[in-house]
Amino acid sequence: MSYVPPPTPTAPPVHGPVPNHLAWAIISTVLATCLCCPLGLIGIVAIVFSSKVNGLLNQG
Repeated sequence: MSYVPPPTPTAPPVHGPVPNHLAWAIISTVLATCLCCPLGLIGIVAIVFSSKVNGLLNQG
């Protein structure tokens, strides 16, 4: 009878840095709000989604 070692677990894939563009989302929202542009509301959506990037990347 020969000994068969258990399979080694594979390491999780290593991801490179992913730009989240949070700074650009904040800058565009502030500028659009200062200029009374109704598109400033889209900037709020951009801030929300760009703030999710790091958390979702860490989850896999």
